[in-house]
Amino acid sequence: MAYLNMNNINIFEGRLTADPELSYIPTRNGQQGLAKCKIKIAVDKQMTKEQKAQAQASGNPTADFIPIEVTGPKAEFVSNYFSKGSGIRAVCTFRTFSYQAQDGSTKYGYNFDAVDVTFPIGGNGNNNNGNNGNNGNGGFQNPGFTPTGLDPQGFQAIDDDNLPF
Repeated sequence: MAYLNMNNINIFEGRLTADPELSYIPTRNGQQGLAKCKIKIAVDKQMTKEQKAQAQASGNPTADFIPIEVTGPKAEFVSNYFSKGSGIRAVCTFRTFSYQAQDGSTKYGYNFDAVDVTFPIGGNGNNNNGNNGNNGNGGFQNPGFTPTGLDPQGFQAIDDDNLPF
């Protein structure tokens, strides 16, 4: 991961609201340039079950929708391995900007620029197009080894007579 100003880090974990929009910034000679991908992540708000039910009943949103821009090789990664509904985790920096509108007024906006994009921690419910090898156990592939001498819960019995506590 690139160097980040520790005062400007935002970490979002949620689900994509639409398929990633991949494009390329053209170079001066007209060739394909830097990859750029726009995504929007739905991040659940911190609510109790009662608050969430109340918000849904009154038609209020229970998630925030975060627009994020990804550039470079990570943009192509996102485009290849994520789709609408996929779980995603993005480490971003926050950037504000302003510009003059045609009517002469000053308009303000913001961007979240992704520094790193990964599969969500634990891989829970991740239904990506690609096979990332993450099956909820940190990517560990069971080679067929079955340990012996375990009780029904999967723990090994030990003799606790010699323990100091």
